[in-house]
Amino acid sequence: MLRGKLFHGQNLPRLVGLAALSLATLLAGGCNWVGLAFGALTTPTSVDDASSNVAIRGHYAYVARSGKGIEIIDIDDGRDDGERRAVPPTLPANRVDDLAIADDLLFALDATSPGYLTSYRIDAMGGLQRIGPAIAVPVGPFSGVSAAHGVVIVSGGTSQLTMRSYTPQGELGSVPITADFGRGQPDVVLSADGSRALISTHVQGPYFGLTVVDVRAQPLLLRSRGYVPLDGAGFTGGGFKPANFPLQAAFDGDYALVADGAGLSVIAIKPNTAPKLLSTVALPVAATGLAFDSLHHVAFVVGAKPTPVLVLVDLSEPASAHVLSRYPLPSTGSPTAIALSRHELVVAQQQGGVYIESR
Repeated sequence: MLRGKLFHGQNLPRLVGLAALSLATLLAGGCNWVGLAFGALTTPTSVDDASSNVAIRGHYAYVARSGKGIEIIDIDDGRDDGERRAVPPTLPANRVDDLAIADDLLFALDATSPGYLTSYRIDAMGGLQRIGPAIAVPVGPFSGVSAAHGVVIVSGGTSQLTMRSYTPQGELGSVPITADFGRGQPDVVLSADGSRALISTHVQGPYFGLTVVDVRAQPLLLRSRGYVPLDGAGFTGGGFKPANFPLQAAFDGDYALVADGAGLSVIAIKPNTAPKLLSTVALPVAATGLAFDSLHHVAFVVGAKPTPVLVLVDLSEPASAHVLSRYPLPSTGSPTAIALSRHELVVAQQQGGVYIESR
């Protein structure tokens, strides 16, 4: 960990020619079926001790450490190397690939098939107390989890999306609502009040975008508000299976922020209206992780290609977002997720561990 100070046959020739053309298009960054297949096949898998995702509550960062479970790090104790604790996966789950925090609870997702979701209560010292057994959830080959206000969603990837309720004690509902919004949903994020969700969506072929849905808790219900295509989104460099698809979203009030290989997009999502793309700002990196500082209206975007970097984007005027600054990240890691506390930022860097910076 590092600390510093930061702001915020006869046809063979033809077939060979077509293959070469497709490969050339792929290498040039074109979005096509060959690129889609190539991306799906070549996306690396997080190794058993990789730091793949991260969430923060109070003084503690909770890191999804793949086969090692959850790592708890004290990020606010004034030392360069805060106290660390490990919580192994709860069988039959054997990994933690993604996690979400809401209502003093932590939800851990094993995103490898057959897929399991486990809930924990966070105690006063940041420790985790498991609540009941892990439950099976459909996943694959990319899946994410998000929770808020009594609702938890597992995106499901090319399997079904599942949404279920949870009690204040963290007990998971046994009967989920299921949905499909395309060929796959590699990630999801809920608004803080649980009323809306942003779903990264693969609709068909090489086409990806964002689906905006309204969420009702009682009775459980999902209602699609619309889909926004995003040119350039897809299997961009720096993503990892099974829980780090490089199409990440965050809420900024009545705007959705989406970071992907094409840049940072701003989408208007006002209530009772169809979502509409307002702008896309180019970034000096293929984005893989996104966090938003609502107090300062700044997005923090990380990526690994061409080199690991953190980019700050000013969103004080959402329709005219612009890059404020960029900061290099350790070349030993491949950043895939970022979380913010009031005074720190924490970046999960796969085999590079975690990077912690004061801001």
